[in-house]
Amino acid sequence: MSDFKESMIAIVLSILLFGAISAAASAIHFDSVGSGQHDGYITAIDQGIWGNYTVYFKTNPTSSQEDKYCISKNDQSLFKLAKQMNDGQLRKTIQYHGVKAIGIGICNGQQIDNIN
Repeated sequence: MSDFKESMIAIVLSILLFGAISAAASAIHFDSVGSGQHDGYITAIDQGIWGNYTVYFKTNPTSSQEDKYCISKNDQSLFKLAKQMNDGQLRKTIQYHGVKAIGIGICNGQQIDNIN
């Protein structure tokens, strides 16, 4: 075979291998790491580069301590609820579970399940 053909085969195989690894990594869920609830105030919501939402949450609105929780980009109803409650003034309770995962649209850390 010519050098050109060998190079093209190597490039195509590399692209296919990269695609297979990317597809597998887009939905690998390693473990759940506990659950709980947190009472406090939503202070901000940001959207990350992969589409998930980071919810900033304080137990005391005057404290500098701020915790971060995640809402999956696939849970638009929960995101809309959090956005409505993002006033920083009314106390809320969030229920969450911990996640160790890799993938687009999957939270890694504390994922919010519900907000009251």
